[in-house]
Amino acid sequence: LGYFSLWLLGATLCCLPRRLPVPAWLPPLLLASLLTLVRLRLLDGWSVFQQDLVIAALLGLWLNQLEHQVAAAPGPAAWHRRLAGFSYSLYLVHWPLALLLSVVLDKFTGHGHRMAFSAGAVLLYGAVLAFIYAFAWLVAQGTERHTASIRGKCLPSPCAGLPLPLPPAA
Repeated sequence: LGYFSLWLLGATLCCLPRRLPVPAWLPPLLLASLLTLVRLRLLDGWSVFQQDLVIAALLGLWLNQLEHQVAAAPGPAAWHRRLAGFSYSLYLVHWPLALLLSVVLDKFTGHGHRMAFSAGAVLLYGAVLAFIYAFAWLVAQGTERHTASIRGKCLPSPCAGLPLPLPPAA
């Protein structure tokens, strides 16, 4: 029942008819700060439910801000279009490749997904993420990039070459 109240809190904040008077930058900043404190184990005195309650409240507040903001093109739209060009390939390969890299790194270097939080771990995870993105982009160059031309060759229009239907005789 306790976690239902967290869901209800988030749903209520998200579905309010108007935006709450909070600066748009504040909820994500507070959420990121709280998650950092939790990750660094600086809130170990709080119960898990208390941590989840504050996370749910901040997430609900952020969703309220997002729900009622004016829609606009995201900042670097060209960059987002470039990333969208290989989104399916990224979806396809990211998890198997991340698991493979984690096992290989753990076996051969002793550093993998169980590394303690440190600057080295952040750099390693950043390098793994960059490798996954680069690999997905390479996969897309051989697959996704050619989808439109292959679709045009293999799947012609369903009406191509068919005679037009005649109106019924009167």
